[in-house]
Amino acid sequence: MRKQKTAAIITLLFGLYVLGMGIYIISYEMSFYILLIVLFGISLIIASLYLFIKSRKRANREFTLTNSEKDALRYFEYILLPTYIERIKENTEEEFRFFADSTWKDDISLRVDPRCIDWGEISCELFGDHDSEYILLYDFPTPFDVPLAKYGVVYINKQKQIYNYFTLEKSLNGFMLCSPSLEGHKNYGKTADMKKIEFIKEVCKIQNIDESQLKNWRIVKRKSSVIKYMDIDGNIYHIC
Repeated sequence: MRKQKTAAIITLLFGLYVLGMGIYIISYEMSFYILLIVLFGISLIIASLYLFIKSRKRANREFTLTNSEKDALRYFEYILLPTYIERIKENTEEEFRFFADSTWKDDISLRVDPRCIDWGEISCELFGDHDSEYILLYDFPTPFDVPLAKYGVVYINKQKQIYNYFTLEKSLNGFMLCSPSLEGHKNYGKTADMKKIEFIKEVCKIQNIDESQLKNWRIVKRKSSVIKYMDIDGNIYHIC
């Protein structure tokens, strides 16, 4: 949205400049080429107005979700990810489901329309050692509606066999730190809005993880159904 507004302003300014130059030159000399310059300036101004109107419509659209979109996001955030938690407890080979967006779409299509989610707005980052203990941070679309979540964190400790899921959820008066599961929805209380690292630190407190470990952990971002993991020596591996 900001990019569209910036493009509209730049296009408008350039269009006004071209139009002004054309009108100035016409006052001294009239020719076919000068008229083309004037028309080009006018077309730029029209294009800038189109971009501005489009950005306004998109801004209004971003603050509203259809019921189908809300249902799809709620299912992904509060049913599908907790389901993966239960699956990995029974079979660690199910771990790949946390990373692969193609799997998300296939699994969610059993209950809701996957086209109701803008998958480009959902990202997954890994903090820690994938072979032992790590945190997966899900960045969800901006939660304009209650009770959608802003972030989700999956904490996995393979040695201790701990698999937990936490969310930062939109509430009527701020946010709530919660832990959804298929058995219930645990609430840790109200909180202010947080940045990613702040939310991760709160989860670390709940799980009794030393925050100083975070500076030694590496971040990996998902792209399509493949993610890369960088170990402490800087070696990069494809997980799935």
